[in-house]
This record gives sequence, structure tokens and C-alpha cells, in this order.
Amino acid sequence: AKCKETLDQCTVKLQAEPDNVELLLARAKAYICEGREFEALYDYDQVIRLRPGSKEVLLARARLRSKVGLDQ
Repeated sequence: AKCKETLDQCTVKLQAEPDNVELLLARAKAYICEGREFEALYDYDQVIRLRPGSKEVLLARARLRSKVGLDQ
């Protein structure tokens, strides 16, 4: 229930601040918690577009892509 609540709150806030990296990252984690990996990947892609040098996000995205079978 907490993941869904976080997801909903971040989605509402992102409507006003679509380029807010912290909200995108929080929502990506909530998506993963909910088992919605492809939506999390989309948010990670948005963060990388906004902060191309973010090694942590690049690594998290690579791990998630591998988990869902996109990089095999």
C-alpha cells in the first residue's frame, strides 16, 4: 500500500514539475515495488535525459533492463 501511495503522490507532483529528478527517482522505485518495471525504466530514462552523467541511475537502469530481459 505504501508503494502505491508513493506512486500516486509522485505522479501528481510530477504533473506540476515534470523534470523533477528526485520525484522521478522516487516514482521509479515505487513502480519497481509495484512490479511495474517497464514504467520504472521510462522514469530512469527521463532522469538520464535530465542528468546524463548520473552513474547511479545508469547502473540502476542497467540492472533493471537485465532483470526484465532487455539486455540479453
